[in-house]
Amino acid sequence: MKKLLQYAYKRIKRLVLRGPILSYWVKIKVRRWQNQYIRVLTSPVLMKVKTPRNTGKTPLNKDLNRFLIICNEMWEKEDLVPEINTIVKTQLLDIKTVLNEGQIDQDKFEKAVCKMTAGTKFDAALIYLNNRWLSNDLLSKIREKTIGPLLGMNLDDKAEFFGFGPGEKSDCNYSQWINRFDLNISNCKSFKEHYESLGGNFFYSPQGVHIPNGLEAPKEGAFNRKIAFLGSAKQERVRLIQALSKKGVYVDTFGKGWPKQQWIDNTRDVFRGTQLNLGLGFASGSETLTTIKGRDFECPGVGACYLTTYNYELCEHWDLGTEILCYRAFEELIEMVTFYEKEPEACLKIARAAFERAKKEHTWAHRFKKIFKTLGFDV
Repeated sequence: MKKLLQYAYKRIKRLVLRGPILSYWVKIKVRRWQNQYIRVLTSPVLMKVKTPRNTGKTPLNKDLNRFLIICNEMWEKEDLVPEINTIVKTQLLDIKTVLNEGQIDQDKFEKAVCKMTAGTKFDAALIYLNNRWLSNDLLSKIREKTIGPLLGMNLDDKAEFFGFGPGEKSDCNYSQWINRFDLNISNCKSFKEHYESLGGNFFYSPQGVHIPNGLEAPKEGAFNRKIAFLGSAKQERVRLIQALSKKGVYVDTFGKGWPKQQWIDNTRDVFRGTQLNLGLGFASGSETLTTIKGRDFECPGVGACYLTTYNYELCEHWDLGTEILCYRAFEELIEMVTFYEKEPEACLKIARAAFERAKKEHTWAHRFKKIFKTLGFDV
């Protein structure tokens, strides 16, 4: 009966929440989330209360020989694993292979982990999963198969850490798990205080880029298209692209949900073949709060000119105006687009500078070398 009611609710929700109604409903949820987030940031309790940090780590060998990643695989196999493989032999367990009606089948999961260990435990493990798939049983099973530290990674803390982001359940927040990890990797610098006030070990690390062997900086400015956006058609993105179109700025779109949906086998070809790659750096449907995006490194890091929303954290990783471009308002975006679309050589120069910077500092291998050294491994 319960499953039948849940099914009926989902069907009714899909029928009602369409078009303007859906847009209005999402805006209300986003506004509520932003207000809650701001209240937490300015909370005097958070500013004053400091609980001891959890400094206990699982005993480890200084040698790092085997590393396990558990995730709902989307980009990790093609981008993250090849990079970490340059440091340590890495295996990936995609939880889609052990799901049953949207939930992790614990028996299948345990058998999959046992098969991967083949009698030898991992020296460390990384879990990168949404709240709904984390559980005490899952974390305990991984502990049993790991002789070293257990790492947790969250790349959407503003929405998921407190559990009040759009689409998140109020009783399902990421913060409840942070003390189960020996190190928590976050791409949101402002959350250091949140993690440590709850006793968790925090490590700030933005996303990285995978640069395939043999890929070189672009040499010519012969672009296939002027302006493009690569990513799924989320509401805030659609509104921006439509607003640009009304002003006479036309953007080629690539990704799920766009009118002329195009399948992309290699995002690098799109990025490098575009004179000006548009980015939208807002967090989980917001149009004011920004967050570091994977695209902030994937696009400029492979040698492409990238124009995205201004974010103060980006200034720590890229030289604005030299390696990437940032806009602060719609009008400024129009101004920059109309200028740079006439300057292919300037775009090429920015793309080359970004590529060289990424090779030296921004690959996933760079990120995880720092993480492993922090944990005490000799890498």
